[in-house]
Amino acid sequence: MNDHWHDEYAEARHDHRGEYADERHDHDIDYAEKGHRHYDDERELAGVRRDLDHVIADLRELREDLAAALGRIRQLEAEHEADVRRENWELRDAGKDEL
Repeated sequence: MNDHWHDEYAEARHDHRGEYADERHDHDIDYAEKGHRHYDDERELAGVRRDLDHVIADLRELREDLAAALGRIRQLEAEHEADVRRENWELRDAGKDEL
């Protein structure tokens, strides 16, 4: 083995390590950027989920309010119908007294 071959090998190895370091450095930056974006996306998604949970809770409350209002409307309609029937009977009965 001569020194010339050893120098070429050392130089090639040095270049390879330099390229590898550059590639690894770039990869670390990409990974950091991807990791940062991933964290931002997860944080944004968590915020959207919280907002959606609030909207669902509000919607559930509105549905309950609507069901209660519809129940009250049915009750008032039934009372009104009963009042109308009673008034009709009273008018009919009052007319019989006049005959």
